[in-house]
Amino acid sequence: MANAGYAGDVYESASSSFSVAVNGVRSVDITDAADMLDTSSIGAGQYKTSIQGMKQVNMSIEVNYDPSDTGQSALRSRYGDGAIVYVRVRYDGTNGHYWQFRVSEVSTPVATADLVTQTFTLEGQSTGTAVP
Repeated sequence: MANAGYAGDVYESASSSFSVAVNGVRSVDITDAADMLDTSSIGAGQYKTSIQGMKQVNMSIEVNYDPSDTGQSALRSRYGDGAIVYVRVRYDGTNGHYWQFRVSEVSTPVATADLVTQTFTLEGQSTGTAVP
Protein backbone atom coordinates (compact mmCIF):
# COMPACT_ATOMS: atom_id res chain seq x y z
CA MET A 1 0.00 0.00 0.00
CA ALA A 2 1.66 3.22 -1.11
CA ASN A 3 0.66 6.76 -0.25
CA ALA A 4 0.59 9.44 -2.93
CA GLY A 5 4.11 10.75 -3.44
CA TYR A 6 5.60 8.09 -1.19
CA ALA A 7 6.56 4.82 -2.88
CA GLY A 8 7.12 2.86 0.31
CA ASP A 9 5.02 1.95 3.30
CA VAL A 10 5.15 2.24 7.07
CA TYR A 11 3.81 -0.44 9.42
CA GLU A 12 3.88 -0.65 13.20
CA SER A 13 3.28 -3.48 15.62
CA ALA A 14 3.85 -4.65 19.19
CA SER A 15 6.05 -7.39 17.64
CA SER A 16 7.77 -7.97 14.31
CA SER A 17 4.51 -9.18 12.69
CA PHE A 18 3.74 -5.75 11.10
CA SER A 19 0.02 -6.09 10.59
CA VAL A 20 -0.98 -2.43 11.11
CA ALA A 21 -0.33 0.15 8.39
CA VAL A 22 0.30 3.77 9.33
CA ASN A 23 -1.72 5.63 6.71
CA GLY A 24 -1.49 9.24 5.57
CA VAL A 25 2.32 9.30 5.78
CA ARG A 26 3.74 12.57 4.47
CA SER A 27 7.39 11.92 5.30
CA VAL A 28 9.73 9.69 7.27
CA ASP A 29 13.08 10.93 8.53
CA ILE A 30 15.49 8.25 9.77
CA THR A 31 18.71 9.31 11.49
CA ASP A 32 21.36 6.77 12.50
CA ALA A 33 23.97 8.62 14.57
CA ALA A 34 26.86 7.82 16.88
CA ASP A 35 28.01 9.72 19.94
CA MET A 36 31.44 11.17 19.29
CA LEU A 37 33.66 10.97 22.38
CA ASP A 38 36.31 13.66 22.71
CA THR A 39 39.87 12.27 22.91
CA SER A 40 41.63 15.63 22.59
CA SER A 41 44.48 16.53 24.89
CA ILE A 42 46.03 19.85 25.80
CA GLY A 43 49.18 20.54 23.81
CA ALA A 44 48.28 18.14 20.99
CA GLY A 45 47.30 20.81 18.49
CA GLN A 46 44.39 23.09 17.70
CA TYR A 47 41.98 20.45 16.44
CA LYS A 48 39.82 18.10 18.44
CA THR A 49 40.07 14.35 18.03
CA SER A 50 37.39 11.81 18.85
CA ILE A 51 36.32 8.18 18.77
CA GLN A 52 32.93 6.78 17.91
CA GLY A 53 30.75 5.79 20.86
CA MET A 54 27.24 4.35 21.21
CA LYS A 55 24.86 4.54 18.24
CA GLN A 56 21.13 5.22 18.10
CA VAL A 57 18.54 5.30 15.35
CA ASN A 58 15.89 7.99 15.64
CA MET A 59 12.88 8.48 13.41
CA SER A 60 10.20 11.05 12.86
CA ILE A 61 7.03 10.17 11.00
CA GLU A 62 4.83 13.00 9.75
CA VAL A 63 1.25 12.07 8.87
CA ASN A 64 -1.94 13.75 7.80
CA TYR A 65 -3.77 13.55 11.12
CA ASP A 66 -6.54 10.93 11.07
CA PRO A 67 -7.97 10.02 14.49
CA SER A 68 -9.64 6.94 13.00
CA ASP A 69 -6.43 5.48 11.48
CA THR A 70 -5.44 2.37 13.43
CA GLY A 71 -1.69 2.82 12.85
CA GLN A 72 -1.68 6.45 14.00
CA SER A 73 -3.83 5.56 17.03
CA ALA A 74 -1.42 2.76 17.96
CA LEU A 75 1.55 5.16 17.85
CA ARG A 76 -0.34 7.61 20.08
CA SER A 77 -1.08 4.74 22.48
CA ARG A 78 2.60 3.68 22.55
CA TYR A 79 3.47 7.25 23.52
CA GLY A 80 0.93 7.04 26.32
CA ASP A 81 2.05 3.71 27.77
CA GLY A 82 5.78 3.93 26.92
CA ALA A 83 5.82 0.43 25.42
CA ILE A 84 8.20 -0.70 22.69
CA VAL A 85 6.86 -0.37 19.17
CA TYR A 86 8.31 -2.07 16.12
CA VAL A 87 8.28 0.09 13.00
CA ARG A 88 8.96 -1.22 9.51
CA VAL A 89 9.73 1.15 6.65
CA ARG A 90 9.93 -0.29 3.15
CA TYR A 91 11.53 2.38 1.01
CA ASP A 92 10.31 1.04 -2.34
CA GLY A 93 7.38 -1.08 -1.14
CA THR A 94 9.60 -4.20 -0.87
CA ASN A 95 13.01 -3.40 0.61
CA GLY A 96 13.68 -1.58 3.85
CA HIS A 97 14.34 -2.06 7.57
CA TYR A 98 12.58 -2.43 10.87
CA TRP A 99 13.59 -1.25 14.31
CA GLN A 100 12.36 -1.19 17.89
CA PHE A 101 11.46 2.26 19.20
CA ARG A 102 9.85 4.14 22.02
CA VAL A 103 7.65 7.08 21.03
CA SER A 104 9.18 10.10 22.79
CA GLU A 105 7.03 12.90 21.37
CA VAL A 106 3.79 13.53 19.51
CA SER A 107 3.46 16.97 17.93
CA THR A 108 0.26 18.34 16.39
CA PRO A 109 0.61 21.88 15.02
CA VAL A 110 -2.77 23.40 14.22
CA ALA A 111 -3.25 26.53 12.13
CA THR A 112 -6.50 28.01 10.89
CA ALA A 113 -7.61 26.59 7.53
CA ASP A 114 -4.57 24.32 7.24
CA LEU A 115 -4.42 20.58 6.91
CA VAL A 116 -3.75 19.13 10.37
CA THR A 117 -0.59 17.05 10.54
CA GLN A 118 0.92 15.05 13.35
CA THR A 119 4.56 14.12 13.86
CA PHE A 120 5.70 11.14 15.90
CA THR A 121 9.27 11.26 17.23
CA LEU A 122 10.72 7.83 17.98
CA GLU A 123 13.94 6.90 19.80
CA GLY A 124 15.62 3.70 18.71
CA GLN A 125 16.03 0.76 21.05
CA SER A 126 17.85 -1.54 18.60
CA THR A 127 19.82 -1.73 15.40
CA GLY A 128 17.89 -2.00 12.14
CA THR A 129 17.00 -5.34 10.60
CA ALA A 130 16.83 -5.51 6.81
CA VAL A 131 13.64 -6.63 5.06
CA PRO A 132 12.15 -8.31 3.01
